[in-house]
Amino acid sequence: MKKGRISIGITNHLGNMILPKILPEFKKQCPFVTLTIYEGTTDNQEMKLLSGELNFAVLHAPKKEVSPLLNYERLATDPFVIAIAADHPLAEAAGITEGYAYPVLDLKLLKKEKFIMLHNDQRIRHVADSILTKAKITPDIILTLKNYETAQALAGKGIGVTLLPGDYARLTPAETPPALLSIEEKYTPGWDLCIATANTGFLSRTDKYFLSLVRKYFSNT
Repeated sequence: MKKGRISIGITNHLGNMILPKILPEFKKQCPFVTLTIYEGTTDNQEMKLLSGELNFAVLHAPKKEVSPLLNYERLATDPFVIAIAADHPLAEAAGITEGYAYPVLDLKLLKKEKFIMLHNDQRIRHVADSILTKAKITPDIILTLKNYETAQALAGKGIGVTLLPGDYARLTPAETPPALLSIEEKYTPGWDLCIATANTGFLSRTDKYFLSLVRKYFSNT
């Protein structure tokens, strides 16, 4: 653990959330270990894991299996929420339900709404599509964006509705904050924070120490 190199995959938002928490403790114990951090989409990280370019990745697991050669160790689950203009009539239609962070809206009431969605190569979009498919909704998409913060801000302005991870939505400031509404559990409305590794990969002692810090601070299983 005194020297070496680790190649890590992580998304921009997770990097902002996880690395400042872990790196001070890691660098204290491993001051001469070089970290190479690849920030990219989860799809690209999974490809790099399979090619051996990454030692491991911290990402959100897919709704469907990507490859039997990848392992996903679940750390925590974050439910998605509906972001909608605070003055939208449907915001008033949601009801308080025990066990949910926000008022719960019947997802099928969104059937005639305009949607703001992220691009097809982003895992937020994959999860949102899965939720809407379970509700038998084919979304009328008026905007497709890369940035979830922009999607949330536009939802607050009444441009459309969007589905976002609850942790992301809570931490995103907006000039006109949208109402956040919970989604019923029957739609499996969440994604899992995971450590992803390749079956054929090798984890050094230093890799394992880094991952022990990820578990220490971010696992709620």
